[in-house]
Amino acid sequence: HVELTGYWQAQKHFVNQTGQIRAQLRFKKTVLDPVKNFLQTNVSDNISQLIGIHIRRGDFIGQRTVSSDQFIFDAMNYFQKKYNRTKFILASDDKKYCRKKFGGRNNTYFTPDSFNLAQDMALLTLCHHVIVTVGTYGWWGAYLLQNKNGEILTDSKPNHDPLDVDCKASVFFPSWFKFLNGTN
Repeated sequence: HVELTGYWQAQKHFVNQTGQIRAQLRFKKTVLDPVKNFLQTNVSDNISQLIGIHIRRGDFIGQRTVSSDQFIFDAMNYFQKKYNRTKFILASDDKKYCRKKFGGRNNTYFTPDSFNLAQDMALLTLCHHVIVTVGTYGWWGAYLLQNKNGEILTDSKPNHDPLDVDCKASVFFPSWFKFLNGTN
């Protein structure tokens, strides 16, 4: 019996296997069909860019560092300034909070309460771009983004090290993850 401890979402552990990992970690049709139906029903084809946002709160509140609402608003503003038409879709373990905080925007949607964790993640991977807060779940949703030209904005400490773990940026974040406080 072997026990591994640490932060295994750190890309440095598998930097040379990215293609293989993406090929193996694909969603089943039973996961993708409801997600694609949701997108077709709720998101117009004439949008410029669809940006997925994962907000981790739940078990982190009071226990670990969480991303600020200001980071999320700033990241949303970054994409709105860069692209003509944007729509944002939020996935979170605290949808009630997110609806209250971010629901006042006419270009912001939320994954349905009926979606399970796999469907929320699948939706993130189908967006043009992703905004990621703290936690492993959002990290993987962004890592598996299907749009090879998509931008991933992630929250971090001022030196770009991860906000919620004691790990160097060069170990934790893939090279294509970017930061609002200057790109990597």
